[in-house]
Amino acid sequence: MSNDGYTPVFATVFDGSLCGKWPDSAVWLTMLALCDKRGNVDMSFQAITGRTGWPIDLLRQGITALMQPDSESRSPVEDGRRLVPLDPSRGWGWHVVNHSLYREKARLQAKDAARTLSGADAERKRAERDVSPEVPRTPPQSPEVPLSDSNADTDSNTEKKTRSKTRSSASATEFPEGFDLDAAMRDQALARYPDCDVDAAFANFRARHQAKGTKFKNWRAAWVTWIGNFGEYGYPKRPKGGAAMVINGKRVEWQ
Repeated sequence: MSNDGYTPVFATVFDGSLCGKWPDSAVWLTMLALCDKRGNVDMSFQAITGRTGWPIDLLRQGITALMQPDSESRSPVEDGRRLVPLDPSRGWGWHVVNHSLYREKARLQAKDAARTLSGADAERKRAERDVSPEVPRTPPQSPEVPLSDSNADTDSNTEKKTRSKTRSSASATEFPEGFDLDAAMRDQALARYPDCDVDAAFANFRARHQAKGTKFKNWRAAWVTWIGNFGEYGYPKRPKGGAAMVINGKRVEWQ
């Protein structure tokens, strides 16, 4: 039975703080394989054991470890926890914390690979070279030979394009220091997804773009785009049942 799930697994899964830990690392790979497209494993221990053959005592041991805070984790989201309960009122069902982050990372890698194979990336680089001041398109004119009107217009247009491109690239910045979630940005997410754990979503947003060194002119617009992708890639949800969480060092009770 398909759950329409897809979880990319990177080689670094064996190099982090789970390295050499048994059965934690093996249970982690099992949970990644079982989660749906939103990063949820809505299955009981008995159901997982029945599908995978895991001894239930080792399965419980591994899942318990994956729900603990990990100060050595690459991600600060949920204090490094890899799994959180879907519903704290029951003893089974989990959400993979950074599922959307790594799924987006895999999507971008696949997109880059497709662009390279199709030649689109090479075409873009050729287009950039066409307006680069370091690569003249025609031999330089001698001072003794005045430019014709047509040549003067062409050079003027090229210069304008070069200046415009330079200004455009200069205005884009990496994730700004001090840029944080505010009330308006929180409302933008909750207006579309009332059950969204906005703090966790923003932490994923920041971690992903800081890791890739992404540059944007408007980071608030980038946040809106990130929210818009929730429908396709899923998003972290707030725990139900009044469970408490720690966000930026403060204890928060979900309503």
